[in-house]
Amino acid sequence: MLALLERFLALANRLNRLVGEAKGTEPLLVHFIPITREEGRDWSEVLNGLQEVETSLAAWDLPDQRRQFFTDVITAMTMQCREGMGESIPYGQRVATYLGVPGEPVGEDLIAAMERALAALLAAAGHKGSLPAALQSWRAANRLAPEEFASRAGAMIADARRETHARIAALPDGTAAEFEPVRNVFYNGYSKATGLYRSRVMLNADLGWTTPALAHVVAHESFPGHSALNAIRQRHGLDGTLPPEAGLYFSNTPITPIIEGTCNLGMRLLGWCRTIDDEITDLEKRYRAGLSTNWVYRLHANGWSGERLVAEMMDRRGIPRIEAETHLRFLADPLWCTGIPHYYYGTEAVRDVFLRFEAAGRRAEFCDILYREVHTMGTFRRRVGTA
Repeated sequence: MLALLERFLALANRLNRLVGEAKGTEPLLVHFIPITREEGRDWSEVLNGLQEVETSLAAWDLPDQRRQFFTDVITAMTMQCREGMGESIPYGQRVATYLGVPGEPVGEDLIAAMERALAALLAAAGHKGSLPAALQSWRAANRLAPEEFASRAGAMIADARRETHARIAALPDGTAAEFEPVRNVFYNGYSKATGLYRSRVMLNADLGWTTPALAHVVAHESFPGHSALNAIRQRHGLDGTLPPEAGLYFSNTPITPIIEGTCNLGMRLLGWCRTIDDEITDLEKRYRAGLSTNWVYRLHANGWSGERLVAEMMDRRGIPRIEAETHLRFLADPLWCTGIPHYYYGTEAVRDVFLRFEAAGRRAEFCDILYREVHTMGTFRRRVGTA
């Protein structure tokens, strides 16, 4: 079994380089155990190797959930090989296979329900009118002064680390995240693993920030989000309690919706949804994720132009052009474009289960599932009884 696991990791390592060469960004975001070799010269050899690994797994008596994890991840990596070999595959089919989520846009009825709920919260906070106008009014009222951006972000990261360790999941000694403001990037925030239990949290200084939105992104990118998850899984990888097949975090696989859903739950896990402005931010991020899922379909499946999308973003969300154009770069990116739906579908899946566990007084158990285990969409649903 160990040889089979080592072969799987070697194939993943080679696939990482092939995708990086083809799309400009390597999909291996973090590895939690050393990956020392590669296997396969080209797409077809990696594809054949993954199929052989999957076939060989049948001979091993694995728990159903572990077998499903393997199958889910290998299926996604197989799709990456097929795409790399030039096969023409519809966008929705790629999304469904990569992520284990519905290969379709979010229903307009769900978007409309979020719009109504968001408008009601904004009105209760004193911001009325059309939804875009109310959002603009709310952002203006909560705007963070640019000169305070760096100091507030750094302080929030320190608070989030302390509260995560005390309330959510024990962090390894030495866990830390440094903050770096960045410009001319297509993301709001990004967390990059930089060493043992360490990361760098980069936030886009070109954008106008509200204080609640900064708290949401800090919780997502640092603690209890990506920085916390990476540090905890590094520790489990080093102490041998992490299954080897879960020893890497590879984009465009069914792992990523659960990771992103966990990170988007960060403010609520920290207890930072204290005011109506925090609730507005939480719902607005879910609304944005739903819209982004539909926009990425319009761009890659329905033939919309970038300019048409930018105009709709500005109109629908009441955001300035620079923010819309920044987001378009994310939606258009060759690697990330098929991952965009993981934000909406992953967030809704994790959030729904959290609310159920919280109501039943099982919060600690839920945090163990998120932080002590590694799941795909399929294994998560099986684990929490929603499959």
